[in-house]
Amino acid sequence: MSSSEKIRVLRIINRFNIGGPTYNAAYLTKYLDPEIFETKLVGGAKDESEASSEYIIENLGIETTIVPEMKREISKT
Repeated sequence: MSSSEKIRVLRIINRFNIGGPTYNAAYLTKYLDPEIFETKLVGGAKDESEASSEYIIENLGIETTIVPEMKREISKT
């Protein structure tokens, strides 16, 4: 199966903070058959008061895209 025939999966989570969504998105990204699926994981920046879950995706060797504008707090004013 060529890359143009693969099923493309884009997984977006609101931010990479500690919690179940990061595990869910990371495991699905890592373990979908790469011969069939082309996957991309995108997430927002964690809040300064939150613990990061980026170690989960790093330990699984997953490349991600972090969108700094996607975050919990939009404005402090």
